[in-house]
Amino acid sequence: MPVWVDDVSGACSKQYQKHVNVYMCNGSLPGKLVQQEYHVNFVGSSQQVSATEMLGSVMKQVESTHANPIQCYNAATGHYCRFRIQVPYLPADNPQQSEECLHIGHNGTFPCRVCHVGGTYAEKESDKGYKAFYNVSELRSAAETQNAILEQIWLASCGVASHVEAVRVASGAVDKTAEYWIPVLLSKSSEFKRKDPQWSVDDISAELLCWLSTQTKQPYNLLLDAKYLDPSQDTPVENLHTYLLGHKKYAWYDMHSSWDNSTQALFAIRLQSTDTNGLTIPPIRSAYMMQYRNGLISKHFKMLMQTAVFHIHNIVSGNQFTLAKALGELGAALWIAEMDDLEQYSYNSFEDLEVWIDNVLNAWARIDPAIEMCGDGADGDVDEDGVGVSAKSPLHVSSGSTTTPPPPNAESKALSPPYSC
Repeated sequence: MPVWVDDVSGACSKQYQKHVNVYMCNGSLPGKLVQQEYHVNFVGSSQQVSATEMLGSVMKQVESTHANPIQCYNAATGHYCRFRIQVPYLPADNPQQSEECLHIGHNGTFPCRVCHVGGTYAEKESDKGYKAFYNVSELRSAAETQNAILEQIWLASCGVASHVEAVRVASGAVDKTAEYWIPVLLSKSSEFKRKDPQWSVDDISAELLCWLSTQTKQPYNLLLDAKYLDPSQDTPVENLHTYLLGHKKYAWYDMHSSWDNSTQALFAIRLQSTDTNGLTIPPIRSAYMMQYRNGLISKHFKMLMQTAVFHIHNIVSGNQFTLAKALGELGAALWIAEMDDLEQYSYNSFEDLEVWIDNVLNAWARIDPAIEMCGDGADGDVDEDGVGVSAKSPLHVSSGSTTTPPPPNAESKALSPPYSC
């Protein structure tokens, strides 16, 4: 049962009142049924609790079904049976998935939630460092993130904030649960030093970690202890925010931002003349799209993906035309409504998908080389870091997740907390 989180407004007016909502569905159902609202189940909502805290609680309930499977009636066999719930992956937009991975985000020194690509500005701008953004580097893991969070907690108990920040920057691991306790530990450590300068750092750290163990049994997020789920690898790239609201949105802005009024009118005429027979798109409203060219939504970008390349000759540069063609090829592979032979499609598409993604990234490199490193777009919109994460898309092709769940009787590999007395 995939679980996803998003923030929505709880107000009927235009005023935004942020609510974090959690939903889940039965991933065993056919795709046509999964898309129906009836099969989307509401799990919870909160204005105070963070997404990762809610997911941690959900995963705790999910794992309880492995120890005590749920009993139900099997209509096909006429007998009672039991089942376990498994969360195979965590779908969401890219910023939300970074939060679920307890990752600092695309503005960090290591901006990828999936692997360790990145470094200082000098390292990123070097030939070796820049080339690394077009491949998958050493993969992250939940155990590694957990170690980084626990190290931050231990360093906070030693009372040196700069050391905590250094680990946070080097690892890219940020946990909102631990972020509550770290300032408390830093403050108490300073207080201990003022009261008794004779105390050593080790003694203060041991005392504070003992105190922390009496306050909470879980000073980090529950997601890090989830069995059979690794958020850093089980957050597959989403087409909507990565491609349409990432690549296509930035490419569209890069094209129309340099057009004058006459060029905009010419493109609108060409676009309106498109023969839509055979295309599953809504009626084209080119005048509206040009008037509100900076406020288009996904359906407009999906339409431009299929049609724009035939209407932009002589009004864009050669590099922009190359990018439009590469995006068209990639988009056609990403949106296939029906697959007659799924096994054949998966086998053939993996290598082809890598080629199409490389073509898009190479085309972007000629227009804006920095876009791959920072995930930023031509219009300065950093909400969706879709471009930078695209090179990792083939990791999630075969099953939508890179982590295969172990058998139900597999032993947990949870780390022993170093803060216990």
